[in-house]
Amino acid sequence: MQQVNRLNLPCPVPSYVTGLGEKILRLGKTLGFRVFFKRSPNLSSPLRSDKIRVPMNKKAGVVYMAKCACSATYNGEIGCTLEKRFGQHVVPTMVY
Repeated sequence: MQQVNRLNLPCPVPSYVTGLGEKILRLGKTLGFRVFFKRSPNLSSPLRSDKIRVPMNKKAGVVYMAKCACSATYNGEIGCTLEKRFGQHVVPTMVY
């Protein structure tokens, strides 16, 4: 049986993720490659990169000041989305 020089094999270096890291290690052992995990610079960096950014018009709980084409200014704080509030304002103006 021929011995393989393990130093010449590919060696992936992914960030460690709980649960997934163990599976990658097992896969590496069965396929014959080494895996090393790198640490992220700080704990908050992987947490922040996974956040889903909600567009401003889809966020609830908004403080707003809106200047309308009818020369009225509306200030307020709402629990619904800004998009819904503008829809509530536009509907009555279309009735006239």
